Order: sequence, then C-alpha cells, then structure tokens
Amino acid sequence: MMRLPANRAAVAAARRQLEAYQKARPALDRRHRTLAAARLAEARALAALEAAHARALENLAQAFPMLATVPLEAKGRLRAQPPAGPPRQVAGVPQVGAGVAAPVHSAPARLGEPPWVAALDHALAQAATQRLEIAARRASLGRLEQAARRAAQRLNLVEKVLIPHTEAEIRRMLWRLADRRRAAVVAARIAKRQAGRAFAATTPMGEGGP
Repeated sequence: MMRLPANRAAVAAARRQLEAYQKARPALDRRHRTLAAARLAEARALAALEAAHARALENLAQAFPMLATVPLEAKGRLRAQPPAGPPRQVAGVPQVGAGVAAPVHSAPARLGEPPWVAALDHALAQAATQRLEIAARRASLGRLEQAARRAAQRLNLVEKVLIPHTEAEIRRMLWRLADRRRAAVVAARIAKRQAGRAFAATTPMGEGGP
C-alpha cells in the first residue's frame, strides 16, 4: 500500500480513516456471522429434505408394488407450476423459489387406467415437489455460501489488512515527526552555539567593560 507523507495533516487523515475502519468492523463481523449461521441452517434443512425425499421414494415403491408388473406411461403425468410470490430473503440474500408439481388430470388415457393410478399420481406429485424444492435449496445454499465468502473476505480485509496497515502508518508518521522535532531542536542548539562563538570571536577583549 502507498505510504502517506509524514505531516500533521496526513496523521489526522490516517486517524480518521482508522476510525472509519474500526466502526465498520462490527457491522462486517455481524453480517459474516449472520450469513454463516444462515448457511448452516440452510445446509441442515437441505439434508433433512433429502432424507425425507429418500424415505418418500422408498415408501412409494412399497405402496405401489404393482408398478413392476403393470405398464404405465410416465410422460405427461405431472406438470410443474412456478413459485408463488416473491423469493424469500435470508440475511439479505434472495433465495431461489421452488416450483410445485401437480398431476395432470385431463389425459384421455386415464379412463382405462386402474383406480390406484390417481393415488400414484398424487404420490408422484409430492415426490416431484420435494425434488424441485431440493434443487431450489441447493441453488439457495450456493448463493449463501458465495455471500458468506464475500463477507469473510471483506471482514479479513478490514480486520487483518487495512486496520493494521493504517495503525503502522500512523506510528511511522509519528516517529518521523518526532525525529524531525528532535533534529530541529538539535540544529537550533548547534546554531545558537555557533552564533555565540561567532559573536564572541568578533567582540574585542574588554569591550563593554569599565
């Protein structure tokens, strides 16, 4: 980083800058902690949803064993509906909305299907809705992780780079100013001593006496 000139104005400016960094640090730390907590909560929710989806698939296979023997056209049985309302916000980060899957009840081929197919379509819609939510939560978790990384980088920049560097610059400038003051005092004493000697050398002996 660029060094500031060692003068009183530069010291005052550096102190103001240091104060601004120190005031910003608590807010940056709070945001980083909030995002880290939100990321952890989102990861746990995603894990729980994935486990629930795996159990739903197992229950689906057990509840409809006839799928192994009865041919059934899967294409076009469900339709996806877009998310309703604006996306939710977590720590100021917009999350990805999850769509909803619903059965398609208007297919003409349904008239010749067994009665359990309607229950199957409902179970498939629930499983597909879970899958859509899993995909949305994975994308949301990625956004939170990215935001948490940026917050950590900003906090580290202020806490570990800008504040220490500014404090070191202030100390350096104060040392330089102190050195200059000491040098000026020494130079003034030497000049005074030399002036006294020069005056004594040019004054006749006994001048000013009785």
